[in-house]
Amino acid sequence: MHAGETPNYEGGEGFKSVLDAIEMGAIRIGHGIQLAKYLKETEKNNPEEFNRVLNMVKEKGITVEICGVCNIQSIPINSEGMELHAIQIFLDYGIPVTICTDNDAICGTNISKEYTQFLLTGHSNFMDWNAIKKSVRDGVDAAFISDADKADVRNELENRIAKVQKLYDDKVKSRKQN
Repeated sequence: MHAGETPNYEGGEGFKSVLDAIEMGAIRIGHGIQLAKYLKETEKNNPEEFNRVLNMVKEKGITVEICGVCNIQSIPINSEGMELHAIQIFLDYGIPVTICTDNDAICGTNISKEYTQFLLTGHSNFMDWNAIKKSVRDGVDAAFISDADKADVRNELENRIAKVQKLYDDKVKSRKQN
């Protein structure tokens, strides 16, 4: 469910749309930007509320789908005043995230562009090989497919990750030898 995408929701704060979506049974939240902002604010100002919301998100097994290109193109206010992108906030709080493409045709994006955007916009904390692998694995875990299909996808994913890791390791080794 798309929620927390905009700063306002039914005349209130945008994070409330995420809570409503969770109450309706959503286990994947598209965007969730306003939830990240809310968690960051309440951590300091209202620790009891912070713990309540964070525990609810974790207990329900919520995964947040981050659609960075869409957020910047359609709702630039989502990144206004943020020292960290929402993805980093979710990762810091242990909330699973996955990178997604929203409105592919409208935004002119694809999954490579989504990942590249984080690299080019200075989100180097997220653009770490281990964080990327975790994000992709979280996406498989949150996919709306059977457990058997998830196992097949995980197997293929791990094979591809191993190939990329080997290419990287070989390149590093080659540079050290030269």
